[in-house]
Amino acid sequence: MMTSDQIIDGCGGTVNVASELDLTPSTVSSWRTANHIPRWWQDPVLAVASKLGFGMDKSDFPPKPRRKSAKDIGVTVDAQSTGKPDQLSGAKTGAA
Repeated sequence: MMTSDQIIDGCGGTVNVASELDLTPSTVSSWRTANHIPRWWQDPVLAVASKLGFGMDKSDFPPKPRRKSAKDIGVTVDAQSTGKPDQLSGAKTGAA
């Protein structure tokens, strides 16, 4: 497995990948930041890599990062203080 940075650099860098895939450099840069290349762009990126002689395959793409839940980052949500419907009963809780 490689990082998105390694893959993009191996494919000629941000500007080259963006040009080859008809994307903006900021889109490709966002893949670097997230360390994830969306699955629908992986085959086109593989084609760019192959064209440039950069050896890689599907297994080299980093997995999609797991989203952190509120619990993971230490946030507690009190339904009564939000005034939003209770998820189980659909009843409105708290003062509106």
